[in-house]
Amino acid sequence: MNPPLSLALLVAASLHVLLIGDHASESSFLAAGFLAAGVGQLALATLVAVQPSKPVYRAAIVLDVSLVLLYLGHVLVGIPLPTGSGFEFEFSPRESLDLAGVSTVVAELVAVALAYAGLLRKPRPQTAAD
Repeated sequence: MNPPLSLALLVAASLHVLLIGDHASESSFLAAGFLAAGVGQLALATLVAVQPSKPVYRAAIVLDVSLVLLYLGHVLVGIPLPTGSGFEFEFSPRESLDLAGVSTVVAELVAVALAYAGLLRKPRPQTAAD
């Protein structure tokens, strides 16, 4: 279970990092969000591989569901981004559906399903050899 989950998180993280440049032209805040998403998913991919646990699975679910919802909001209406002057926000232009965005969402949804399966999995009984 853990290698596929780590791989799904790593794919999503890689796509977020690769897309930073494209989104930096729209907003430095958007680019920072893509960097944060990539770093968060990379950290979770590492934790899943090194020390899987229920809190790590829950964190993967929360992060990836949040990112999928942000993407849907960005596609449907845009997302509020700071204008740089005080506490004013304006909606970004709507994101168009493209292969990179859809691929990222697919990787995130796969990660959510695998993390959920990890939460439901019963722990293995410890043996003397463990």
